Amino acid sequence: MKTLGIDGSRNGWISAIFDDGAFVSWVNTSELPRVEADFIWIDMPIGIPDARAYPRQTEGLARKLLPGRASSVFSVPCREVLDVETYAEANELHRELTGKGLSKQSWYLFNKMIEVDKAVREGMPLCEAHPEVVLAGLAGGSMKHSKKTLEGQRERMDVMTTYSERAKEHIELGTRQFMRKDVAVDDLMDAYCLGLAASLNDLPLKRVNAREEVDRYGTAMNMVYREGGLR
Repeated sequence: MKTLGIDGSRNGWISAIFDDGAFVSWVNTSELPRVEADFIWIDMPIGIPDARAYPRQTEGLARKLLPGRASSVFSVPCREVLDVETYAEANELHRELTGKGLSKQSWYLFNKMIEVDKAVREGMPLCEAHPEVVLAGLAGGSMKHSKKTLEGQRERMDVMTTYSERAKEHIELGTRQFMRKDVAVDDLMDAYCLGLAASLNDLPLKRVNAREEVDRYGTAMNMVYREGGLR
């Protein structure tokens, strides 16, 4: 069984490839990698709500799973603003349509969101997975420290090493393979935890939202994770 974990990088996408639960390689591509796999988990919204259906239920439910780290889950913008050319215009239109402003974080991800949205509608079998939700599922509770800190990176590495003894070695390989300006350490860790969790078939597969929520194209708006529960 081949699995991929994909996270956005500064110049495109970083992917961690696993085969039968064992890490195989890193791939950094400017466009979404076209690699055949049984499961592809990606840290990017799948399913974009119209303004009338804003916000997606998934974000609120995911935040409830992350006490202390709820702010790591950003709200997915409504579809009507994705083609707007400037942040100021998009923010104004989003506030007009939904009553809520648009975060700069989501604005910077528009191109990647559009790329994923198009790929899913063309049949690419992507599953939305938030790294913090995935790690909380594996650990049995949310992380205590930010992934941008050394404490947070150690904390996340401890969780991943429990399920993959060579996780640290594999991520260090990625730091040597790619320049920091192209792929950050936390990008590698996020992609790795998604690919790893996707490969853990012996753990229950969970969805954040037990109810079906779809966008205008019938695309499910949900997040997947595995339930491990180390704590």
